[in-house]
Amino acid sequence: KTLKLRDNKSVEDVMKSKAGYRNELNRTFVALARAAGFDATLVRVTERDSALLHKEWPSSSQLTYEIALVRQDGKSVYLDPGSPFCPYGVVPWEDTGVTGLQLDKNAPVWVTTPVPEASGSGIKRVAKLALQEDGSLTGDVEVTFTGQDAFHRRLAERNEDETGRKKAMQELLQDWLIQKADIELVKVNDWKVSTAPLVVDYKLTVPGYVSQTGHRLLLPSTLFAGAYRNPFTGTKRLHPIFMEYLYDRNDDVSISLPTKFQVESLPKTVNSQNGVADLTITYASENGTLHMTRDFKLKGLFLDQKYYSALRSYYQGIQSETNEQAVLKMAN
Repeated sequence: KTLKLRDNKSVEDVMKSKAGYRNELNRTFVALARAAGFDATLVRVTERDSALLHKEWPSSSQLTYEIALVRQDGKSVYLDPGSPFCPYGVVPWEDTGVTGLQLDKNAPVWVTTPVPEASGSGIKRVAKLALQEDGSLTGDVEVTFTGQDAFHRRLAERNEDETGRKKAMQELLQDWLIQKADIELVKVNDWKVSTAPLVVDYKLTVPGYVSQTGHRLLLPSTLFAGAYRNPFTGTKRLHPIFMEYLYDRNDDVSISLPTKFQVESLPKTVNSQNGVADLTITYASENGTLHMTRDFKLKGLFLDQKYYSALRSYYQGIQSETNEQAVLKMAN
């Protein structure tokens, strides 16, 4: 009412008002695609963040959301132009891996939407830091969000002003760290596009990052340990596990050391793979710089409840890995 917009009753109404609800915008997109000669249609889905489809219950109320499907060169591309900041070839994770009803000129058919690979969505954290003689850690951090991570981050902050976005992104970095830090958000590349990753640059200072014992320093090996907390804290579970989406979490941390210290020992390299995830952790020291990398790829989307105990133990092991420390000693 405030904007004096009328209810849309057709594609023409959406075009005239230049506004519409998500389903209305997706219907308009399909109509325009067909007019341009593309083989396009709609797929009605049940979004799995709130419910799962039951085919045996013949009620259209289950299929409340519509996404677009365009077939070209023998390939099917699912799209959601009705969702702000949703990239080409991406639909919200709630609409992936679900059964939907494809609406064609012929009788509707059931289809299953694809599940994108872990490489399609990710968070990459690159830190270039220096350990000061007072034990503090200072330097720069760059975080890059892609795929679902970029889409949902932009969507979550779309109604915030610059102050609100800055606060949210600084709180996010603090949540990933294991110690209280002084964080300054330097810049964000672009909040309003859907075609590029979301890149955030920070200045970081972590007071008292290392602890001293005699002539040695103990340096936590995982800067972003808070990002690897075990999400499965309950001892029992009654229902199957359905992950939101497959993803890649990649950390690349370099720490230059004071000249009076050298590395005495580093944690062991980790390289493990199973049906749920891949985890690779490396440590190296060269020319007075510690270099630590961590790559976690989630590969399994659905897991039966009977495997919950093993899954919980696996994630607890990942969290425990963050407690490893590098040992520094006074150089001769």
